[in-house]
Amino acid sequence: MIRILVLVLVAAAAMAFGQRPAQAREHPWCLISAFGEQHCQYDSLEACLRDRVGGAGFCNPNPSG
Repeated sequence: MIRILVLVLVAAAAMAFGQRPAQAREHPWCLISAFGEQHCQYDSLEACLRDRVGGAGFCNPNPSG
């Protein structure tokens, strides 16, 4: 009986202190496509500029960052 209680307590502790949900992080740069779509997934201006297809669109600082 004590073994079961210990196992239940260990399992409850593992669930309480185990994995934490991922936290969203705002990236500082956004690529604005030629169609006006905003993709804010860039950590640097250089990374954003690399992803512009054929020079279409532009990079802006993230307005929510």
